[in-house]
Amino acid sequence: MTTDRVFVLLMMVLLMMAGCFEATSTTEAEEEQDSTSGDDDSTDSSTPNSGNTATNSQQRVWYSSGNGIITNWNDGQDTYSQQRCLEYGPSYDSNTGEYIGEECKRSGYPQSEQDWNSSSCDGVLTPLNGWYSTACKSTVKTINTNPGEALLIYELHEASVTTICNGITASTITYANILNLDKEYRIAAGSALSCVHELTYTQYYSSLSDYDPNEMEIWSIVYAIQDTVVV
Repeated sequence: MTTDRVFVLLMMVLLMMAGCFEATSTTEAEEEQDSTSGDDDSTDSSTPNSGNTATNSQQRVWYSSGNGIITNWNDGQDTYSQQRCLEYGPSYDSNTGEYIGEECKRSGYPQSEQDWNSSSCDGVLTPLNGWYSTACKSTVKTINTNPGEALLIYELHEASVTTICNGITASTITYANILNLDKEYRIAAGSALSCVHELTYTQYYSSLSDYDPNEMEIWSIVYAIQDTVVV
């Protein structure tokens, strides 16, 4: 082989190697650019899963309320499901005419609210089993929501939530509903309307032998108000 042919072969090899180096450098530069393109702060927040989720979520605030309340109530009589005194009146000594005190003038089964002494009930008397027995229902808290606000109830203890929207009773959620709930929370009805959610506690009537004004328990609630879009 002559010297000229050797020189030509060496030049061809050098040219081929130079092309390979250039292609490798270009590929590495493109890969580096792709790996750093996701760090751009100007990512479009309207694109799902873009990484800028702050504008697509609402910070939820949990609220809690609760208090102690006397467990039962009594109006001074020992019976509530049997015949009881329905009307009291003054009693006088037959000889001297001196006032002795109040005595029962009429007995029977209670048929109306007037057959109970409701002075010791801080709420409203509610019939159970007709009027043969009754309960004292007290409103312990009121929650108001506007159209576009949903009431989410996470915990409810010894109380019920009655939702009234536009003057119509929409739903009642009891603490038993929450205990049996297999989800994180329960949504009250009427999130598209102006609603009042009344939290009530019920005191059941207790005979004198069982009534203890010092026996108390608590009612409690944990809830949040979530913004919604009314359509």
